[in-house]
Amino acid sequence: MIFDTGSSNLWVPNTNLAGTRKNLCDHARSSSYIANGKDFRIQYGSGPVSGFLSTDDVATGDLRLKNYTFAEVNDVSGLGRSYAGSPFDGILGMGWGALAQDGCIAPFAALVASGKLAEPVFAFYLGNMKPGELVFGGVDNSHYTGSFTFVLLSVETSWQVKLDGLKVGDASVSSSTSSAIVEYGTSLLVGPQADVEGIANKLGAVFQQGLYIADCGKTLPSVSFGLGGKDFPLTVEDMTLQKPGFTVLVGPSSGQHASLHPW
Repeated sequence: MIFDTGSSNLWVPNTNLAGTRKNLCDHARSSSYIANGKDFRIQYGSGPVSGFLSTDDVATGDLRLKNYTFAEVNDVSGLGRSYAGSPFDGILGMGWGALAQDGCIAPFAALVASGKLAEPVFAFYLGNMKPGELVFGGVDNSHYTGSFTFVLLSVETSWQVKLDGLKVGDASVSSSTSSAIVEYGTSLLVGPQADVEGIANKLGAVFQQGLYIADCGKTLPSVSFGLGGKDFPLTVEDMTLQKPGFTVLVGPSSGQHASLHPW
């Protein structure tokens, strides 16, 4: 499963998707299955999926939710190759209840309400080409040093926070962006095109064939994101695709937004 902080529904592929290389849900083999049948559809940035709702016991690790309503998906055509060629089977949304579609309870909200968690907290550790970790009900102290910085949410929908500003090195990049969403369902940093162009210009990147190219032979400054009154820097190496002789820094993803790629 993909644990996606930008959505709030759980869906799995069902047996109508036979022939794919996915682990499929066959509710006919479940003694605790309760038919629902209501139509389900959700729209992601990469496209929609659809199917129907079902109720059954759902387990994540050692945590079990009884009689939980989720979706069985039988049409993933909207995702195209991004689904067929990826190793995940379905999506477990980690967002707030306001984002949940078709009257479902958000999975993490259901876990909190179940009383099975020591704290109403989840924590991701991204392994940087090594196995990562998701902890329900707390944090793993072995994966960090120092103290956390807490940032208040702007709204209780996505994990949206106030963005204090952007810097390239010590120079401020004039930004029209006042908020940002912390998103674990994608590996792209996406922002308004004007902001991304400002970053690229400060780094001396040249736009070529739909991509910004920077000279990796030069020492390039970090890009800092202001959150909660503190700057969080990312080195250019953290955000770029390294190729011999040059660096692919950023590339527009639409007419209004552009992307930085954390590698």
